[in-house]
Amino acid sequence: MRGKKYLLVPIIAIIALAMVSLPVKASPYINFFVNYRDPLTGVGSDIIPGVDPKVGEFIYKDTNLPGNYKVGATDVRLTPVKYMGMSYAAGSTVAAGDADVGLTTKTAWGAVKHRDTGATASYYDFGEYIYRDVDASGTVTAGDVRYSPVPGYLLGSTVADGNTDIGGALVTFKSGSPNYERWAEYVVDSPPLIANGVYDFAHVFVDVMIDTDIPDSSFTGVVGVGFAVKVDPSVLTPYGGLGGATGYFLADFIARAGLSGYSTSLLVTPMADYIDDSEMIMPTPPIGAGNQSTYPGEFLAEKLVTLLFTPQSQTAWSPIDLVYDPKGNYMTPDGLWHTVTMIDGNYCPPPPVPEFPLGIAPIIMLAPLIPIVYLWRKRPKRRV
Repeated sequence: MRGKKYLLVPIIAIIALAMVSLPVKASPYINFFVNYRDPLTGVGSDIIPGVDPKVGEFIYKDTNLPGNYKVGATDVRLTPVKYMGMSYAAGSTVAAGDADVGLTTKTAWGAVKHRDTGATASYYDFGEYIYRDVDASGTVTAGDVRYSPVPGYLLGSTVADGNTDIGGALVTFKSGSPNYERWAEYVVDSPPLIANGVYDFAHVFVDVMIDTDIPDSSFTGVVGVGFAVKVDPSVLTPYGGLGGATGYFLADFIARAGLSGYSTSLLVTPMADYIDDSEMIMPTPPIGAGNQSTYPGEFLAEKLVTLLFTPQSQTAWSPIDLVYDPKGNYMTPDGLWHTVTMIDGNYCPPPPVPEFPLGIAPIIMLAPLIPIVYLWRKRPKRRV
């Protein structure tokens, strides 16, 4: 009988190994995960190759035209430039030997336009707000994208109904004489341009997403969230955040559920190496947000908040770690806090992890032998 009992141990060990290797998704479930993206294209880096300028690319007054389509001596920088470890102020004149000499410049402005203060009528002066005129209306309207910081709004944010900058007239950049306003494409994917590069304006946008099967408009739904996102501050500097508006989980729920008199209270706090985020529906409603899919079994992730970081490198790796709030990660209408599954992300590829030379298969095969060897050594010895 004792021998049979010993035989059960390796069998149990094999079953346990099989169970832990199976992906288990309990129901109901809530996952938070990060999605690093470009604010304009949805993918990749904030400064990317393209046919028209992206957020953070440098603007020049090209004095060497016609015939020259590169940054050269006597050109004037219309925005600050940080490139190859060097910094140059807006309004400075390019000199021979400057780091940005030789950058290719372009005039295909597309939908990118600027406000005009009249300092230099109809031409761009540093400090004038830049927008992507999405609807080609010639004025700032909902849906346009801010290409420069605007008082009260973050760079890269989308104009929404009720914003104070709506209605401002937009002027096209001048590609001809006498200013030749051109932009320099900063191709971060092609060495050696990425060496020591630091941008002035561009930011890394990190969406924190929620994936759940909790029923929408239910007593077990979400009415508040709290968490932090931790990074390597030598690679990513915490900057700010966007949310609490149309396109985000809790705000969309309020509109969808028809909750009159309710609003979201979003607090985003950048610290030295992390951004703290908390958001609540105020006052606390009797029901909370869940999965809004109308198709059973089809669960779609939604944005909780967008966090912004200023990159100090285009190539160095930083973890993007979701950190638990001390109370929990989401609150239900009864005022109780609950924890969720956190799925972290990466900015740039992480360093490779050395693997076991023969792979994981031999380890799994040998694991059941461990309790057998142990029991063999512990077996009762025969008395002679």
